[in-house]
Amino acid sequence: MFRFPTLSTQQIDYLNMGLMIISLILAYILPFEVFLFSYAVLGPLHYLTEISWLHQKKYYVSVQKEQNKWIFPVVVVLLSIILTIDNIFSLFNIPIELPTALRGTNIILFLFGLAFILIMLRRNLHRIVAISALTVLCLVLNIEKQCITCTDEVSGKTIEYCDLDNKKGSSNFIQRRCKDVDNNGYLEPGTDFEQGYSYYPAVILLSAYIPTLIHVYIFTMLFMLFGALKSRSRSGKAAVVLLIVCGALPFLFDASFIPYSISKFAEERYTVSFLDLNQLVFENFGLGSTDAGNVYTSRAGIMLGRFIAFAYTYHYLNWFSKTSIIQWHKMPVLNLSVVLILWAASVGLYLYDYKTGLTALLLLSFLHVFMEFPLNFQSLRGILEYVNPFGKKAVPA
Repeated sequence: MFRFPTLSTQQIDYLNMGLMIISLILAYILPFEVFLFSYAVLGPLHYLTEISWLHQKKYYVSVQKEQNKWIFPVVVVLLSIILTIDNIFSLFNIPIELPTALRGTNIILFLFGLAFILIMLRRNLHRIVAISALTVLCLVLNIEKQCITCTDEVSGKTIEYCDLDNKKGSSNFIQRRCKDVDNNGYLEPGTDFEQGYSYYPAVILLSAYIPTLIHVYIFTMLFMLFGALKSRSRSGKAAVVLLIVCGALPFLFDASFIPYSISKFAEERYTVSFLDLNQLVFENFGLGSTDAGNVYTSRAGIMLGRFIAFAYTYHYLNWFSKTSIIQWHKMPVLNLSVVLILWAASVGLYLYDYKTGLTALLLLSFLHVFMEFPLNFQSLRGILEYVNPFGKKAVPA
């Protein structure tokens, strides 16, 4: 088998700083194109190799019995299938609608909370009690819940109706209870009534930001900081600072001397894949109109595109720079062959049709995000232990 040269911790830190600069330069020159390439080519290989590595590390979840090591990954796989099944069926034009309790936000909240419990609690009894409470919370709270709100025709007070799975009930509520605010004879959404998530901030955080920007930028930063503190590496800490600087630069320095106009090829593929994320950021942070043209051509839109391109590209390159972690040379020939075949097939799907590739690989993408949750909490816990002003490590419950 082939073997990569062994690099010291300091050499890896300097390599990563170089990769940050390269990623940032590429993101400035061709933001949307670089992102599409990184996501389609580097992304699938990252998912496959990281899931394999996490499995070897038992997902950083301590278990008292060897057979229990399968519980966490099996739960993640089953819930991820439920989370993505409607997207997979859409490839075959088969509509499917799940109960709100089994939709995205509730599942992500459960898996996020589950990882927190498994890292912070070590005794099985404590874990069982906490996981039971988390399950009840997710089902009862139902963060995915949407409601219709309007002004009551009779009392003039704000009222709401939240059983939107009951189409007839929703229609009756609007027709019989909602006031025609503008007196035009019609009950119109946005004017006479509003429909939206009851827990909008939580839905956006869990469903939109944690699996995407927080995963590739914040969690990468935490992992690097934990490693730097653990190894007492000055170059590692410098790399973390540089990551923060590189992440901020697209918003602070627009480099107007670099001419950029998104290509038709990139616009078509970005529109059917990640435009929603950019539009959401525009809406949440008041960056301007969420019109696609504005997202692609405005100063704020190009700045955001550069940040996203940098964050994703460096996230992948950071992983591949750690050859001592992936240990390609120690992978059995069969395992490596399977990884490479699946990777080639994934890239082929993206080349055939970007939206098809994105949808087909959505399950794999979510799996690598969710299976990494325990490592994210392990990194955060490790950082807190190193900066603990009392000089004592946290004791697991």
